[in-house]
Order: sequence, then C-alpha cells, then structure tokens
Amino acid sequence: MPRFTDRFVASLKAEGAERFEVKDDACKGLAIRVTASRKTFCFRFKRHGKMQRITLGEYPLMTLAQAVIAANRRYADLHEGRNPIAEAQREAAEASVGADELTFNRLADRYVNEYAKPRKKSWKDDEWVLKRAKAEFGPRIVSTITRKELVVFLRGLAATSVRNANKTQASICTMYNWASRAQAAHRS
Repeated sequence: MPRFTDRFVASLKAEGAERFEVKDDACKGLAIRVTASRKTFCFRFKRHGKMQRITLGEYPLMTLAQAVIAANRRYADLHEGRNPIAEAQREAAEASVGADELTFNRLADRYVNEYAKPRKKSWKDDEWVLKRAKAEFGPRIVSTITRKELVVFLRGLAATSVRNANKTQASICTMYNWASRAQAAHRS
C-alpha cells in the first residue's frame, strides 16, 4: 500500500470498466476509488464489525490535502464514539442551509439572546428547555418542522415529566411568536 502524494494520485488510471481502490498508508482510513471516468476520495472504517465507506469528494475538485483533513475529521468522529456517517450528514445539512433559511438551532439561539435575556428573568429556563428541542430538531430548517413532529416530541417529554413538557411547549410557542413578529417587522 502506497503513501499518497499528489503525483501518485494524478497517475492512477483505470482501464475500461475496471474499478479499483487504493488505501493510503499515511492517513488512517483514507482511500481513493478509481474508475475510467473519475477518482473519488473516501474514508473507510469498521463500525459494529461492518466495513463502511463515506465519500469525501472527487479528485481534482478535492485536493489530496483537503482529503487528508476530511479523513482525519471522520477518524476523530469514530475515535470519539460518534458515527462518522451521521456526522457527515449533519455537516452537509448545516452547510446546505442558505442565509435566508433559518435552522432550529439558530432560531433558538437568537430567541434566547435577542428576546429572552433582555426581557425575562427566567431566560435560563427557556435556554434549558430549548436545549432538548435543539437536540431533536437542531440542524433542521424551521419551515420543515411540522406541528405533528412537535406534538410527538412534546408527548415524549410528557411521558417522563409533564411539567417539563409544558414549559418546553410554552418556550417553543413564545419563540415562534417572537420570530413571526420579528419577521413581520422586518418586512415593513
């Protein structure tokens, strides 16, 4: 198994319908898949006894240096007990959110900082109850979260603590109302 260099990666070629994969000795988990039409960097790892693979990017759009950084990030996820595939999907979802699209995490943070902290003595309660909601809906775009999903989430909370479910519902309702008023004021 070779140690990847820019020259080595550029020299890889596949004949006809042949496809092969080469692992890098220097970077744990980094490999490149080569076909006649393209070269793709990937991160290979074993999880629960199964070999899995995440596509990192296509060469030459992704350089070798970028691929090494991406593979090291996935290796760190794996080493810290996180699922590298889920982390990659979460990062992709966050990266795809445009400036005009607001995630639940961003909305909750803005609500606490711009509304709750300046106006409420109990702003820490809002921050605390929204933490669970952020864990559930965090990277999702606010407009894609349905009322039914919120109800299911709140019923799950109510199964362990009705009081916490009620406080969470009140904070979420206040947050959505604040966001609606702020958006209406921004338009006019």
